[in-house]
Amino acid sequence: MYVSMMRGGCPLGTFNNNSEIVHLVSKAGWEGPYSLASTVVPSFAHNAAPRVLSDGSVAVWYIGYDGDVDPIACPGGVAPPHDVWPDWTGKQIGLVRSQPNSPDGPWSKQAFLFPHSQLPGDWWKWDCSATN
Repeated sequence: MYVSMMRGGCPLGTFNNNSEIVHLVSKAGWEGPYSLASTVVPSFAHNAAPRVLSDGSVAVWYIGYDGDVDPIACPGGVAPPHDVWPDWTGKQIGLVRSQPNSPDGPWSKQAFLFPHSQLPGDWWKWDCSATN
């Protein structure tokens, strides 16, 4: 299973810094329990949309940031009292892909779709019908 996961026990409101795409596996079947197998895309990466391709590779689309984002700490699961927003000039729709017949990776970055230069002037406004 490929999902978005919040690092450090942080709440969803810190997804800009703490959301990453991870691969979970279960030895007991689809009902779980699941354990963390690997990190597919480190933070910031959110809204994992995986697909198995005809060659057996796994492609995962996501919204994210093409750059380094420092996760924030949330002691006791509580976010800091201030907004922590990375420089969003790299916010894009990304795509990573595993090797054929290798759902565990390794992963390679395939593309960043809609680079910042192609985004509309109000790209930073969240619109769930357009960005999810």
